[in-house]
Amino acid sequence: MESKSEATVPMRRAFTLLELLIVLALVVVLVSVVTLTLRAPLSNQRLRAGSDVLRTALGRTRNQAIRFGRPYLLSVQSGSDSLAISPWLGDGGSGSAAPANSDTATAAPSPPVGEEGSGSGAEQSVPLPEGILVHSANIATQGVGEPPPDGQAQQILFLPDGTAVDAVVTLRNESGDELSVYLHGVTAGSRVGPIASSNGVVR
Repeated sequence: MESKSEATVPMRRAFTLLELLIVLALVVVLVSVVTLTLRAPLSNQRLRAGSDVLRTALGRTRNQAIRFGRPYLLSVQSGSDSLAISPWLGDGGSGSAAPANSDTATAAPSPPVGEEGSGSGAEQSVPLPEGILVHSANIATQGVGEPPPDGQAQQILFLPDGTAVDAVVTLRNESGDELSVYLHGVTAGSRVGPIASSNGVVR
């Protein structure tokens, strides 16, 4: 007869390999769902931030044109992750043809070194948020020559009187969502349109 001390203790049942694989699969599915759920809001947030960067660059270009009394250009190029601000230097520099109503543009004093970079011809690069690219630009070209060939940067002109050319610049994120910024030339004011997702839904 066995004593109580020798009674067997029930063994704890371990997880089987199949149960572990099922749990692992559920974890992977949950992580994927959470990632997809958070990706769109984060991408759209960066898209909004990109529109803020673009509008700030538009205002900065206008302010420099007024301050230094000469035309300034904001260059945008499809597929680029940055913008560029530079003074209009005439046919030999930035820009193509002479801007309309700018007879005194070439006679305007150059900004001194240190005022806006490394000198009067310095180009100031403005990076866009990570994952945000310039998708397209539709810029009025009246008074500033013909549109540039495909693959070259397009330029938004700002005159010393504070006016600009009409323009629409569209940004795109890695998900294919797009957001357009509209510039009204007479007032040089800008506004942001709704986000158009890659599946055609407007938000």
